[in-house]
Amino acid sequence: MSRAAAGLPSAVAALVALAAGCGGGGAQAPKPAAALPALHVAPVSDVIPAAHLAWLILARPRDLAGRSDLIPAVRELVSEERLDLFAKRNGVDLRAIDELAVARYADSTLYVARARVEPLRVEAAFTLHLREVGGRAVDRRGDAEGQIVRTWGEAGGEGEQLAILGTLGVALEQGKLGNVRAVELFAEQRLKKAAPALRTPLLARAAELVGDAPLRAFAPGPFEDGRGLGGLLAATTGVAVAVRFPAPRATPGRAATTTTPAEVTVALLGAWKADGPAAAERLLAVYGTLSGSSLGSLCGLDYPLRAPQVRNEPDAIVLDVTVDALAATRGLHAAIDGQVAEIMRYGSPHVSAPLTPVP
Repeated sequence: MSRAAAGLPSAVAALVALAAGCGGGGAQAPKPAAALPALHVAPVSDVIPAAHLAWLILARPRDLAGRSDLIPAVRELVSEERLDLFAKRNGVDLRAIDELAVARYADSTLYVARARVEPLRVEAAFTLHLREVGGRAVDRRGDAEGQIVRTWGEAGGEGEQLAILGTLGVALEQGKLGNVRAVELFAEQRLKKAAPALRTPLLARAAELVGDAPLRAFAPGPFEDGRGLGGLLAATTGVAVAVRFPAPRATPGRAATTTTPAEVTVALLGAWKADGPAAAERLLAVYGTLSGSSLGSLCGLDYPLRAPQVRNEPDAIVLDVTVDALAATRGLHAAIDGQVAEIMRYGSPHVSAPLTPVP
């Protein structure tokens, strides 16, 4: 046998051993990393921390902006020019936001928007707005839709922090920083033992009482000033407000004109028990006092489209009234235009020390 032939069995044996090593009996090939679960940001209330919450406003701006009959009412509060400028400065068009949450805490305010965003554009706008950038972190790595990038710093004398939730939305806080991290963890569904705001027993019941609506507001008690609402707040454990906008209708006796109705529901939660009927009457009297005030007159509350009615629930008293949306926003414009203007100026770049956008 030749020397080459003699070496053949050894070569075959080596190939067999190599093949065996590539199979199940040897070292395993590394498995591809499992895909991260999608971020949970809908409904947006599911990422709002409940701890130390003072009040919460929830809105669906895109739904409202898509209603041509509501455009005159919206313009009373904020012009198209202001909205366009805000979008240019911040990379987020308020009219394109599917859901917006504004939550107030003892030392901070939190804004969370669910909308399709361009992460680099939003982050660049935010860093230009800051007086000083404190840091940047990638809190969750993944594709464009699943990555979370957080940037923080100082602007206007207080801390600000922005989290970009992939391409699905953003969370911004001003004041004492910390709640944005909770938003991220809720979005990743990693806070198994904590409930977001509207899933706590009190506010879940409040949401049930007022129902779904494009504008809602909630405030958990107890309330420091129990004298509010004619003394009703002293026994109130939570407040909820919802505003709906049914289709416009012709004004009775004014066939040539139409009004844009706003159906308002106000619920005061509490253990009213036998005091419920008296509390309901007092709530109705509170509306009468408010409608007769200068602000109430400005907002058209003294001439509602449907007179206020109050009903009793086992754990709440609920007031329903329908007002003219256009009249209401005209009155609010006169009362809060300065605050709206301040909000719409957000995102102005810090001129004296412009910063390079984060790549």
